[in-house]
Amino acid sequence: MKRFVFILAAILSAACSPQLVTLQVEMRYPSRSGLELSGKTIAVVCMDAADTVVNTALSNGLARSLEEAYFDSEEVIPIFRIPSDSVSLEKMHSLVMDTGMDVVFLFDRPELGDTLLREVPMSLQMYVYDSMEKADSLHRFTGSAILERDFATNAETMGRQISRRFKPMWKPEAYSLYYYEWGKDWSDALDYAYKHKWAEAIELWMKRLDERNPMYSACASYNIAVGYYMTGHPSLALKWLDQSEKLNPEKTYPTLRKRIQERL
Repeated sequence: MKRFVFILAAILSAACSPQLVTLQVEMRYPSRSGLELSGKTIAVVCMDAADTVVNTALSNGLARSLEEAYFDSEEVIPIFRIPSDSVSLEKMHSLVMDTGMDVVFLFDRPELGDTLLREVPMSLQMYVYDSMEKADSLHRFTGSAILERDFATNAETMGRQISRRFKPMWKPEAYSLYYYEWGKDWSDALDYAYKHKWAEAIELWMKRLDERNPMYSACASYNIAVGYYMTGHPSLALKWLDQSEKLNPEKTYPTLRKRIQERL
């Protein structure tokens, strides 16, 4: 999660009341394929074919593009070649065990038209197995394209194009944080949140939990819930949101609660 920008500060009545700052955030969601690949290890496997150049180039294009999306361009996705064989759920189980990765992309043998032509028609099947997914299922994707004579270059470009379906989607969302003008911890925590330093912000909000006024603790608990949500800890975020609403039953946060529950 990243790309945080403060867009609004709305002051609520008197100085003793909490002030509310709203952040516009671009949040990362699973890819168009429905697969969530964030935080998982990935391998790309291709079957040997009559023209292994195409499959190798496809695999390389896919791997390098996914590395850009999920691993800051670090080359961490290995590419394997295996003999031609039928594809099954059991086969993908075996590949996960053999590669030691969480997710395996498998390119089946591409079907090429007349390779003597300047433009060669190609049909393609690709399978994806995510061992971390709740449902033990095999995903199959098909497509067709035209390859020009420089097979390797065109196939690698095609591999990159295929990767778009598996890259995370970004959606703009609004989140709010509370702070009080009278407390340095509040303003410092807000500054940390602005700089995406959520651990430091949470530490300061934790210091405001022993306030005699339950409203202070309720606001701090809410902020902590947002912080844990932003750092990928939805279970902790839900715990602190429950605490905030318990301290201040008149204030509920259905939108944040729904977002947290969707991440559980």
